[in-house]
Amino acid sequence: MSQTRQSADDQRLAAERELFERLHDADASDAERSAVRDELIETHMPLVHHLARRYADRGEPIEDVTQVATIGLIQAIDKFDPERGSAFSTYAVPTILGAIRRHFRDATWSVKVPRRVQELRGKIDAAHDALAQELGRSPPSPRSPHAPMSIQPMFSTPWNSVVPEAQHRSTQPPTAKLPSPTLSEISMPR
Repeated sequence: MSQTRQSADDQRLAAERELFERLHDADASDAERSAVRDELIETHMPLVHHLARRYADRGEPIEDVTQVATIGLIQAIDKFDPERGSAFSTYAVPTILGAIRRHFRDATWSVKVPRRVQELRGKIDAAHDALAQELGRSPPSPRSPHAPMSIQPMFSTPWNSVVPEAQHRSTQPPTAKLPSPTLSEISMPR
């Protein structure tokens, strides 16, 4: 990296650090904090556009993705602690990408699925990828005829045969059968 570029980066980081210090200054008025926050948002909008463009061809309008990324930027600005000594972009990028991914996870499902189940699917996908890496091939599907016998019967066995017979029985005592009414008993009196 050239000396000129290094000094320009240092100046940019120093200016950014000064803005965050003004944002977190206890003596600053609300109007001043709001102005500094707006300036930080405007300064980092190119980063937002860059990250949003990564997700441009995923079925959502780019404007929606940019809006979600901007919300992620605002959250990052509000939660960033300049005292930790790291650059803001190292904190902002994962925060913005997390907001975008959360948007896709929540908005692209055609059926409203609880977030817990959506996160579980992500864990299953990660475990599948790790197993594929370990095996050097894609692991078999549980419904595949090539699946190990310990997996296949779980999906091919009818539910009734899995539940013990004792659980099929009702815990209520049998009810007495009432005699069926006759047609004369059902008909309405005139």
